[in-house]
Amino acid sequence: MRLAFGCDHAGHPLKEPMISALEQDGHHVLDLGTFSSDPVDYPDFARAVGNAVRNGFVDLGILVCGSGVGAAIAANKIRGVRAALCTDLFTARQSRADDDANVLCLGARVLDPDTAMEITREWLATEFSGEERHVRRIQKITQLEQGIAPGAGEKTVRREPPPTRPAPPREEEPPRPRGAPRPAPVVEEPPARPAARVAPERPAAPARPAARQPVPSEREPVTLEPSLADEMSKVIQEFDREAGVDEEPPPRPAARVAPERQAAPARPAPKAPPAAPPPPLPPPPPHLPPPPMPAEQFARTASEALRTLEDRGFVESLWIKDASLWTDDGHQQALIRNRLGWLTSPTLMRQHADDLKEFADEVRRSHYTHILLLGMGGAVLCPEVLSLTFGPKMGFPDLVVLDSTDPAAVKAALGKINLPRTLIVVSSKSGLTAETMAFYAFFREQIEKGSRGKPGLQFVAITDGGSPLEKLAKSQGFRKVFLNPPTIGGRYSALSYFGLLPAALVGMDVAGILDRAVAAVEEAGDGVPIRDNPGVVLGAKLASLAKAGRDKVTFVFSPGIAPFGTWVEQLLAESLGKNGRGLIPVDGEPLGAPAVYGPDRVFVAMTLADEAVALESPLAALEEAGHPVIKIRLRDPLDIGTELYRWEIATATIGALLQVNPFDEPNVQESKDITAKLLTAYRTSRRLPEWAVDREEDGIALMTGAGTKPLTVSEGLGAHMALAKPGDYLAFQAYLPPRPEIPEALQELRRMMRDKTKLAVTVGMGPRYLHSTGQLHKGGPPNGLFIQLTADDAHDLAIPGEPYSFAVLKNAQALGDLQALRNKGRRVIRVHLGSKDSVETLKKFAAMLARSVPAH
Repeated sequence: MRLAFGCDHAGHPLKEPMISALEQDGHHVLDLGTFSSDPVDYPDFARAVGNAVRNGFVDLGILVCGSGVGAAIAANKIRGVRAALCTDLFTARQSRADDDANVLCLGARVLDPDTAMEITREWLATEFSGEERHVRRIQKITQLEQGIAPGAGEKTVRREPPPTRPAPPREEEPPRPRGAPRPAPVVEEPPARPAARVAPERPAAPARPAARQPVPSEREPVTLEPSLADEMSKVIQEFDREAGVDEEPPPRPAARVAPERQAAPARPAPKAPPAAPPPPLPPPPPHLPPPPMPAEQFARTASEALRTLEDRGFVESLWIKDASLWTDDGHQQALIRNRLGWLTSPTLMRQHADDLKEFADEVRRSHYTHILLLGMGGAVLCPEVLSLTFGPKMGFPDLVVLDSTDPAAVKAALGKINLPRTLIVVSSKSGLTAETMAFYAFFREQIEKGSRGKPGLQFVAITDGGSPLEKLAKSQGFRKVFLNPPTIGGRYSALSYFGLLPAALVGMDVAGILDRAVAAVEEAGDGVPIRDNPGVVLGAKLASLAKAGRDKVTFVFSPGIAPFGTWVEQLLAESLGKNGRGLIPVDGEPLGAPAVYGPDRVFVAMTLADEAVALESPLAALEEAGHPVIKIRLRDPLDIGTELYRWEIATATIGALLQVNPFDEPNVQESKDITAKLLTAYRTSRRLPEWAVDREEDGIALMTGAGTKPLTVSEGLGAHMALAKPGDYLAFQAYLPPRPEIPEALQELRRMMRDKTKLAVTVGMGPRYLHSTGQLHKGGPPNGLFIQLTADDAHDLAIPGEPYSFAVLKNAQALGDLQALRNKGRRVIRVHLGSKDSVETLKKFAAMLARSVPAH
């Protein structure tokens, strides 16, 4: 039998022994969590199990909480679920034979494991009797669910109309008090949303057998005899009439019914916002319809994508953690189910917001002046984004982030802090990240040199339970260890300890950010129509446009939220760039005129409400030129909490539509493995292998790895750029020192190349991009053209306990990625800028590249 099993933290001790016993009995168990003893809310898991039963993904469900009562109450709120709290064999048999219960609820603090299994086996072995009297009674339960009048031809009185989901507030609406649910930020999009489509019956999948017993409402209708309830209804109506209660109930909104049960009534389409008038065109022949506007085409493809998601029951499947949305591989499905904890992380972390604030106050009272965050990729990107967005808060420490093995970056971080007054946060999910542990070794040695007390008290760790970092932190006397839920992957960890602890330490309003995120969770729930789900709608648009050839997602941010781009770039690139598919996020590219963009672009404009006016004109020009523009307006910076969650939902949606697993990063490991081999060889030879120089000119060396000998560096660059085809993108991978002038020169370089070639141009600073866009470069579409830029290091720093330095580690990472790209057949060259002034040499390289590429 196919069973769904769910529990909260109180029920977690029973989960493993029960699932093991059930599988030994021959049942197939869908484990819906929770996956640790961290506090969670039992209604979340009641919803997951109830939906699995209601939608026919499983035959029956089992829920375990502390007493079993809360789980039963929550599950019985779901239409079609009949949850029974059983404490002995009699109630187990009765609930199945007479009441046709389809969810068993148990109390882990009431029953020992053996008794719980005895009750469960009795419950599973008992069949519904099907006697007419029991069918009739269950039919009446169904009528109660559907709000059907108890007596034919009689009117019932509803004292209070059922609540409806409020529409998002307009911008002029006064702010709600903290803690009150907030709708997601307004998304302005030119095409009209088509009318809701009546959901067809969901096709049965082989892996999902239909529920063993149909719900009573689907059986043959039963003639109901007048009962005591009918008579009581008449008495109540008479009482209401005497009390002056209006007998006629207010109109009831149509109930949302699960797709496989019955078709929901179609919702009328809202009035479409007026589209900008297109340039005048000659009238078509009378017998032909006018050609559709591009905006209409975009809307049609997005609507088709949403229809596909509706047919597949995407939202319902997402919330029961049905990994078949992304892959048919059983092993991969098991891994995916253990990486979906981010779905409820805002709700979980909201419970810890006060604890985070209390710890931040403790740190502030200790007179720390700086927080140094050590980590790579998803472990540090969100705190950096939040810090740059909200800025420093008076009276709290300043945040310094180190996520580069460039020795100049390590030295710069050391120079920014007052080391004795710095709390160092070591952040790594696996606890094995090579760069992070090298950072820790360096700063631990620096502190121990001048420490007279306990140096470990200057360190805090964020990691998964049982990781090597947790063990190290305990053995080295860290001040505190924060164990993140293990079911949350690195790049989906923004709304967990990884993103929120550093933010709290520097005085950010973590509770306010989480309040917005919790509201976004409600907007993404399976009780919300799919076309009203902001994250799913966004994902459907981007996926459908990518399939139509517009896979370069170009971000346009207003200044106040511009840092958000680095986080969403990593989320899209690392989640979706695999199996030769994916989206190419383009963050930070200077905004240009419509003529410099090819037909492979889609623009996502994210603006704060008070900064939107400045971008209206250039965005209107892009729309008029036929480029799709998706507009997202935030009320204030706290709406970043909403956007973090919206984009996670959107990314999961895109993965389902493109059929890629958004929760692994298979090609990231390839570069790491090659780097590890290079470092192993370095231990004996004390040198790294280099690609041969094909041509050197004015201190700039060109290396193609193919043994070509161009007459000049410009000629070699021209040959490389000649490989570009329409729809490609150009990626600069810059292993250059972190000087402020370098990003400025790179921006000018990317603007020049974009204007000359009409290619999307990205820039990644090495080696940090390896944990961001590196997966896309090697596993995504083969339409990238890569130029790796390196330079000599002016200074170096030793890594304690290792035979190599930070400079050697950085160069090994560059060579490892270079070789991994070549192994994947990517078009890549390396350009070494030598030991002279890197800024001036970079400008010379830009001039050479400009001469080598004719303008389009």
